[in-house]
Amino acid sequence: MKQLLTGVHIVSFGGQDKPESKVSITLDTVVPEGAGSYSYSKRLNLLDSETQVIAFDLGTSTVIPQVFNPGGKLIYHQPLEIGGCIDLLEAIACDGELLQYLGTGKAGNVELIRQGIEGGDFNYGCGQFNFRPIYARLVKTWLAHRLRLAFKTTQQWRHAAGSVVAWGGGTQMPGVARMLETQRVTTVPSGCWANAIGLQTIAAALLARRS
Repeated sequence: MKQLLTGVHIVSFGGQDKPESKVSITLDTVVPEGAGSYSYSKRLNLLDSETQVIAFDLGTSTVIPQVFNPGGKLIYHQPLEIGGCIDLLEAIACDGELLQYLGTGKAGNVELIRQGIEGGDFNYGCGQFNFRPIYARLVKTWLAHRLRLAFKTTQQWRHAAGSVVAWGGGTQMPGVARMLETQRVTTVPSGCWANAIGLQTIAAALLARRS
């Protein structure tokens, strides 16, 4: 990856018909997945970097338990066999109440469900159907099942871990942070951006070290 990315590249932003730009890239390091989120959480004092840290990455397609050694070295990273937020959206789309409202015999539109959750009003599209009760019922089962498996896969590190945290876009869904708190899991703010913010911090530190 370093060999392919390092050097001068000619690129066009916005399409091939746009003016070309010359971009010089120097790749100092390639960090493992989750390193940015770890760095961001450490900066916010949400984890004890002197001990092992267990992290649960709740993403759109995956849920990934991770374990970091003291100092932040990733020693375990294994996605669960079940999916992430998309499983919850699809469960809502197939719920009997929504199917009855739609009256088409087909599952609901996952994108409209996502928009309703992210918007916070839980309205299905522009119609009058509000799926908040369906979400409240299904999100508990969705999260409990994934937490149970995540804790099981990281069991051998539980007694040595000084912190258990969660990041990823799934942590920002309504009610999830509160449910994680009941299981003594600390939710990292801005979970869907945590990795990007942390990577930016790491890149800035490397750049400052070179100059």
